[in-house]
Amino acid sequence: GCAGAQFEAVNQCLGELGLFGALASDAVLHVVHMRIKEYISENFAGQALDRSIIRGVLEWVDDSVLPFIHLVCPHRPPVDIQGWKQRIHFLVYKTIASCPC
Repeated sequence: GCAGAQFEAVNQCLGELGLFGALASDAVLHVVHMRIKEYISENFAGQALDRSIIRGVLEWVDDSVLPFIHLVCPHRPPVDIQGWKQRIHFLVYKTIASCPC
């Protein structure tokens, strides 16, 4: 809808001005971090967070979160998906280390 188009237009303008990272990336990371906490709580409550669970969370990030990042980030300049992946994987480890979520 119109709101989605406006959101994309604002993100695109921020990207073209080189301001997306400074103004919006923290907000995106905050939303992603909250969703990581929810995902771990919903799917692994009461389980010991071993390597298989960590692998499962990282796979979920790669399959679900990174496409979201690609969608919301401006495409000019191109999205640094590897940089986002590294930051989000760090958030996964940080979240797991500080559980219970």
